[in-house]
Amino acid sequence: MKKTLLILSTLAWPAVVHGATAYGSLNNFDVVNDSSQKCYGFEIDLEDLHSAALTYTYDWNHYGTPKISENNLDPAHPKVIVRYEAKKNPDGSFASFTNPQDPLHPLGPTAGHAFTNPGVNQGGEHFGVGFTVTPTRVLYHWLIEDPASPGSLILGAAVNVATPQFAYVPPVPPPVNPGDPPAAPAQVKAVIAPPPPEIPDSSQFGVPVWVKMFKTVQPSGKKVRLDDLVSEDELDPQHPHWDGAEKPETEIEWTVFQKRPANNPGDPGVDEIAAADNLPNGNETVTRRYEFYVYKGPTSPEDGEAQCSLPKDCPDSVGQYIGAQMAGFAAAAPLGLIENLQEGEVSVPYVDRALVAGGNTPYQIAITEGALPPGLVLDPTTGVLSGTPSEGGDFHLAVRAVDADNTEATHSYAVHINGPFTLPAELSVAASHGIVTITARGTPASRWQLETATDLEGPWTAVDGPVQLSAQGLNDWVQNADLPAAYYRAASR
Repeated sequence: MKKTLLILSTLAWPAVVHGATAYGSLNNFDVVNDSSQKCYGFEIDLEDLHSAALTYTYDWNHYGTPKISENNLDPAHPKVIVRYEAKKNPDGSFASFTNPQDPLHPLGPTAGHAFTNPGVNQGGEHFGVGFTVTPTRVLYHWLIEDPASPGSLILGAAVNVATPQFAYVPPVPPPVNPGDPPAAPAQVKAVIAPPPPEIPDSSQFGVPVWVKMFKTVQPSGKKVRLDDLVSEDELDPQHPHWDGAEKPETEIEWTVFQKRPANNPGDPGVDEIAAADNLPNGNETVTRRYEFYVYKGPTSPEDGEAQCSLPKDCPDSVGQYIGAQMAGFAAAAPLGLIENLQEGEVSVPYVDRALVAGGNTPYQIAITEGALPPGLVLDPTTGVLSGTPSEGGDFHLAVRAVDADNTEATHSYAVHINGPFTLPAELSVAASHGIVTITARGTPASRWQLETATDLEGPWTAVDGPVQLSAQGLNDWVQNADLPAAYYRAASR
């Protein structure tokens, strides 16, 4: 069994109480690299949704803002790929990586706090993604270097984790007419099912694990932030944790968590854990924690079915702690704007992204400062960014969103577009110790630093007046007409 430690924090929001906005789920998780090798990124595949349904990515790790793309080879089942990938140094080496954990000192559940610090690299990372449409399947993989093609990345072994799904049932008002249904409070239902094996086998059960489950129901109006849905930090007793203001109660002491084979479905729900909670005031917050442990008990030699139902029946059957998953649910989401935007490329369609999440529709959205890259547009009512960039460079803008409740949110963005760009004729050039800086229009956003490189081959461009650079990020090279006999690498600063 692959013993990957995973601490997955999920904050889910249904359609909001007062409007038509569905906010979906926010998933933050820590994952330990137990692959025994350095990894250079992480990929999350979400099936049966489009990129515009993504509302959030967690970017404070060794890889930063992920690249989001769509796979629509099967139009009936679109797939969104969220790929955290290491950038390259000028010499072609990877600029970031994730160390494997020390097998003699395996990481514990409280180590997750260190994964949010890019200055620490002790064997794990913190990732996250949010969505307004519940995916039918979520797959996780580390990215490893391809042994057959050094410098290229391929998917490593699957990280076998389960992603909970939430369903919100609105309250039933008191009956008005005879025969109307009786009043009932709002309810939230959480269902978590074990992930299927990467190679399906219709005759075999999946890998069994032991699961414990705890929950709290926060007081009416009490909000639990996504950042609070993490394992307890023994070094910071004042830090808010997944259980919020309430003492958790044990919902399930022990149960075996195992995917049933396709030809042996058993009773409905037998291979999933389902739980429901009433929200009598409509705005309570429910949090849950799932703890996973290695199953070391006996299994059937024919189909792999676990033979224990309780640890007391099988001494020493509970093995190493694998991880914990924290989940939170609230009935209304505040208006917000996503944190970061990924890079784009000239003439390549930019993946549709919803900048606005939560609140109540309709929205009123406007750019208050700066401008989008030419070719991109921001829908003023949906907040979806789309289009095809037509010019490269660095662009800065500020966005303001107001929802139907007159709640306001603002955020500033920096967007880098790889591809051809033009520096105007009004340039100032300064050279010092072999480093040349070209400043266009005197604005930092248009400043380019060029490093000398006399031992590289072309192609080169040298023109008078405006300088046309064929730039592809940090690895494009030009010769500047004002600095003869020297070659330079263009690097956006």
